[in-house]
Amino acid sequence: MTSQWLVGASQGEKNWFAGIATNRQGYEAWVSWLSRGLREISFLDRFDKASDPWEKSKIVGRQISEIRRTFRELTPTQRDELAHEVEIELKAGLKILSEDKKMIRELLEVVQDP
Repeated sequence: MTSQWLVGASQGEKNWFAGIATNRQGYEAWVSWLSRGLREISFLDRFDKASDPWEKSKIVGRQISEIRRTFRELTPTQRDELAHEVEIELKAGLKILSEDKKMIRELLEVVQDP
């Protein structure tokens, strides 16, 4: 009976998470929250100080569990705001990338032409 409950609880969590990330805004909000959580200085310090691969794996697993827990606590409005911020950052990043790519093409044309 306990194992059935655990399997059911685990499946429920997976279903919840799949429901969060089904639309574009949900996915954007989750990826942004995840990347911010993995860039936390305290997490990176703990990860860098660990030498055992199993310990590093545990540290990452705990961090992702904490990130998922805190993401669940966000309201739908907070998730929408997060997704909106990510959209703006993505557009700005793509614009910079496009400009850099154009500059590299121009430099290659100058270098290749005799």
